[in-house]
Amino acid sequence: MSQHSFHQLLHQGTQVVPVDFIDIGSNEILSAHAQAQADALAFGTDDAKLPAYRQYPGNRPSSMLSLEGVNPGNLGRLIALYEHKVFTQGVIWNINSFDQWGVELGKALAAKILLRR
Repeated sequence: MSQHSFHQLLHQGTQVVPVDFIDIGSNEILSAHAQAQADALAFGTDDAKLPAYRQYPGNRPSSMLSLEGVNPGNLGRLIALYEHKVFTQGVIWNINSFDQWGVELGKALAAKILLRR
């Protein structure tokens, strides 16, 4: 489930935002809607009869991940998938994915915020 305005951003926003849909197979209606949103992002609509606000460009990236429910094994698989994705992107872009300086900055800022309370 997600919010309507977020989907509008995905479909008609000025920046393309890749999105992952995670279907846990718990509800047939929700599964159908997730697949439909992925299809709509991919293919959009080119019906010239529609007003501009009802036209969607399509060609927007998304992934559909299907899990057979939420359990420790599937949650671990999902975490491993995203960890590997970040590592692979770091290798491709020559970025140290495990560099902690941004995290350290956040910790320092959090300490300052806590001191003000």
